Amino acid sequence: MFDAHNRGNQVDMLKPSDLAARLGVTTGRVYQLIAEGVIPSVRIGRAIRIPREAWNEWLKEQHRRATHQE
Repeated sequence: MFDAHNRGNQVDMLKPSDLAARLGVTTGRVYQLIAEGVIPSVRIGRAIRIPREAWNEWLKEQHRRATHQE
């Protein structure tokens, strides 16, 4: 689980549209992956954000799985 207290109370967040551009998919697809629990996210009021640190960890895990590293 992501710790929102990293670096004091300042956490760098990404929007689903940011991830869509990075992944080359639609924003709707990113929201779908978030809803399925595939991409880590937090809700801030009505907004959905992805903590950059959690995103980076998720990417590392996907790379590890893709290359079958233990």
